[in-house]
Amino acid sequence: MKLYYKNICGQDIVVFVDIDNTPLRIMAQSQNILNVGEIVQGKITHKNNTLKGYFIETDKKLPVFAQTTQKYNIGESVSVKIKKGARLGKDATGIILKNREKNYYPNLNLIISQQIGYPVSADKNNIITAAFIEDALETTHSIAEGAKIRLERTHACWTFDVDSAQSTLPLEKINQKAVDEIARQILLKNISGVILIDFAGPKTEKEQEQLMLLMLQRLFSDKSTEITGFTPARLMELKRTHTAPSLPDIYLTSDGKKGVPLLILEIWERITHFVGGLQTLTVHPTVKPQLPEDFYTYCVIKTNPNLSIDEYTLTGVYGNNAN
Repeated sequence: MKLYYKNICGQDIVVFVDIDNTPLRIMAQSQNILNVGEIVQGKITHKNNTLKGYFIETDKKLPVFAQTTQKYNIGESVSVKIKKGARLGKDATGIILKNREKNYYPNLNLIISQQIGYPVSADKNNIITAAFIEDALETTHSIAEGAKIRLERTHACWTFDVDSAQSTLPLEKINQKAVDEIARQILLKNISGVILIDFAGPKTEKEQEQLMLLMLQRLFSDKSTEITGFTPARLMELKRTHTAPSLPDIYLTSDGKKGVPLLILEIWERITHFVGGLQTLTVHPTVKPQLPEDFYTYCVIKTNPNLSIDEYTLTGVYGNNAN
């Protein structure tokens, strides 16, 4: 989801847009009040132990109170979603939001770069989506006119297999394109450890040298990777230093199912698309304690032990039931 805004006659016209650029919600936010549903920046001014929360001076120079069990420091900068506006002499109330990018996308700005075809802009509206992560976790990728690469993982290593069976391109051309995609996938997924690549065809010594040179060029800027050469079985071997968890380690379970971080990201995108009223979210009992605090702004959360960890039900999205 993306967010755009434009100032018209003293009001911020805010438009929430889906990943396919379909408008989802339009809001008009006044600049001189705290609008319900608006997200503002502010700093913690003091704590109220009786009310169990903090008072925050927002960037609109208006105070807001946020009830929370989390600990914050006086003067700390936070983002606040407004739940109720100021009324009858009372301050507005809100909820302190956690940093989604920090919580859900660890090290992604280091993993994904312009060189591998997935630029990540510093612009706050270019949010990495669940669909992006799911695509990055795919294990089969088309490279050219029917040719594919397939990724498999064992306890000992990662393996890429170049499948040329359905392509009429020369094997040399297929292998060259495979180098581009494999290098991109290594960085995108942050694969580390031993990596073996089974290119198409017999691979003469000259072809092996050419492939090694191409791979070296593609991974030249990545100081974590060492190309050790070809094995006697004509598999290219790489070794990559482990600096951070791979995307599969972050977002998938050990048996390859959708992990809780990816599940949370998917649910978050869906519940924030809904306009009006609380939704009912049902998850496995072990998932509920891991849900961020700001989910409770949008949902009544229930548990069902009959659901698997990677399943959930959500009622209220566009007026329909969604699984």
